[in-house]
Amino acid sequence: PAPAATPVARHPRREGAQRHQHRPQERVPREVARSRGPATHPRHGTKPHGPEWRDLMQRFGADSAVTFDLDLEGVPQRKQSTYRYHCGCQLHDVSATRHNRMKRGRVNYHCVICDGRLVSLD
Repeated sequence: PAPAATPVARHPRREGAQRHQHRPQERVPREVARSRGPATHPRHGTKPHGPEWRDLMQRFGADSAVTFDLDLEGVPQRKQSTYRYHCGCQLHDVSATRHNRMKRGRVNYHCVICDGRLVSLD
């Protein structure tokens, strides 16, 4: 019989899931720490790989290092748009997320060098 075709992952998350299929001893503590974070640290919002998560990983005796090591060559990558802004001293490339927050009036960003408010070039 012909060998079974190996599925081709086209998305990094699917590829990561395939990689961890064969290493549950790494994956299980990570997922348990991620799900238990809010319950063990209710007063703080827990970040996916923040200090609370790392603390739980340490309690489990598991490695909390970043483990994403897949070659993504040939996998389409989403590139976020940037927008040009200026302050008192230079030009800045601002991410689409920050640009939208500023346009909606939700937040103002300032230059770390001159503390000038960033203003859109549009």
